[in-house]
Amino acid sequence: MGQGGSSTASTQPLTGPLTPDFGNIVGTVKSPQCSALAQPFQYGIQPQVQLWQDAYCTGGTNVIDPVGGPNQYDDLYSLPNVGHNTITSMIIPPNVNLEVKDRYDSANVLWNNLSANKNQFWATRFGPGTYGTLDQQPVPSKCINCNQPDQNLNWNDRIYGAKATVTMPWNQFLTNCCLGKVSPSGQCQNFADPNGSDCQNLMLTQYCNNPVNFFSSDCKQYMQEASKKDARVNSVANAQCPSAKSQTDKDWCSCFDISTAPANLSAEAQAIWPCMQQACNDPTRSLQPFNKSCPSTLTICQQDNIKTELSQSTVGAQAIQNACGNINLGAPAPSPSSASKAPSPSIASAPATATGMSATTMGLIGGGIGLLLIIAIIIIIMMMKKKPVLPVQ
Repeated sequence: MGQGGSSTASTQPLTGPLTPDFGNIVGTVKSPQCSALAQPFQYGIQPQVQLWQDAYCTGGTNVIDPVGGPNQYDDLYSLPNVGHNTITSMIIPPNVNLEVKDRYDSANVLWNNLSANKNQFWATRFGPGTYGTLDQQPVPSKCINCNQPDQNLNWNDRIYGAKATVTMPWNQFLTNCCLGKVSPSGQCQNFADPNGSDCQNLMLTQYCNNPVNFFSSDCKQYMQEASKKDARVNSVANAQCPSAKSQTDKDWCSCFDISTAPANLSAEAQAIWPCMQQACNDPTRSLQPFNKSCPSTLTICQQDNIKTELSQSTVGAQAIQNACGNINLGAPAPSPSSASKAPSPSIASAPATATGMSATTMGLIGGGIGLLLIIAIIIIIMMMKKKPVLPVQ
C-alpha cells in the first residue's frame, strides 16, 4: 500500500467527466469495527466520508468533508495517513455520493504524469453505505475518454482521486427520517424512531418551530401525534399560531387562540374559551393541546361558574349563546305575548323564576302529573270491565 503525504489538497476540477451514467454502488459489507467508528448523526452537522487503508475500518484513516472543506481531490496523496491507491474500506454518509477515479489507461496500465493518456481513466460512483472491504466483489466501472466497454473492476487499493457530492441537505435528510420518508430506516441511525428523543428535539425545537414549516402538512402530522406525548407542542403552537393567515391554518390553531377572549378571565375560563370555537372541537381540523382535549359543548354549557363569568361581557355572552344553542341556561322561556313585544333578555340579565325552577323543570313536573292521571283513568276502566254480572232474579 502507498503511504500518505502532506501536500495541499487540489481544488481544481477532476480531469474529464467523472460521473458515470450508471447507478450508485451501495455499501453492504459491514462490521462491528466500522459501526463503532461511524460518526454519530447530529442536527446541523454533516457527517464526513471516512476512509481507511485497511479492511474493516482499520489502519491509516482520514476524511473528505462534503460541505465544510475540500470535497474533491485529484490525488488522495494530499490526504495524510491514506494517500492514493491505498483505500480498502470506507463509510459514506446517507446523503452523499463518492465518485472515484484511478490512474490507469484503456489498457489498464498505470500511467504517470508524463503519459500521453493521462486524460483516460476508469471511474465509478459509490453510493451511501459502509464498505468494510472494497475487494468483496468487482463493481461496474466506466473508462473515460478511452472508448472501452464497461467493466467490473476491483477498486481495492485502486482509488487515486475522489469527489464527494451531497445529494440532499443534511437537515432535510434527518427531517425525512423523522417523518418516516427514508427507506430503509436503518440509514437514519439514531433518527430512525419518529418518537425518539432525537427526532422530537429536531422536529419540535428546530424544524416545526419555524413559521415557514409550522403550517406544512408534515409538521401538522408530526405535531398532532406529538401532542399526545410532548408538552413542547403547546409552546411551539403558542409561538407560531399568531402568524396563521389562511382560514385552514386559523382552524389548525383554534385551540390556542384566545385573542378574542374577554379581558380578565380566570385561568379556567381562559382555557375553555378556545373550546367555544367549532374548529377546536374537531381534532381533524385543529391541533389539540398537549395531554388535553376540549370538553364537549354540553359539558361547557352545564358549568354555571364558567357561564356566569363569560356572561359578564357581550362577547362572552354571545359565545355562550353560539356554543350552547337551545341548551337551557337557567333563564325562563319567554311567553309568546312577551316575545312579540320585546326582545329576549340577554343571558347575563335574564331573571330567575319566582320558584327558582327553570321552565324546563316546571314542564317536566306538569308532564309527569298528566301522565299519572292518564294511568289512573286506564286502571279504573279496566276494573269496571272485570266486575261480574249478577243473574236476573
